[in-house]
Amino acid sequence: FDRGDGKTVSWSFTGKLMGIKWKYIGICVDQATGTTTTSVRNSRDGSVEHCLRDLFQKLGARQEL
Repeated sequence: FDRGDGKTVSWSFTGKLMGIKWKYIGICVDQATGTTTTSVRNSRDGSVEHCLRDLFQKLGARQEL
């Protein structure tokens, strides 16, 4: 999605069996800076939501928003 000024964030998720539980891994990448975050959760939506939150927190800490 577009986060303004032509800067985009891409995201995806994948499912994986971890032990005896199915987990989802969210992967978010800021295309302008190359910053990447991942999040492992029990749901697809949760994995993407948390990796996006972590990405924006990381970008904010670096003042790259």
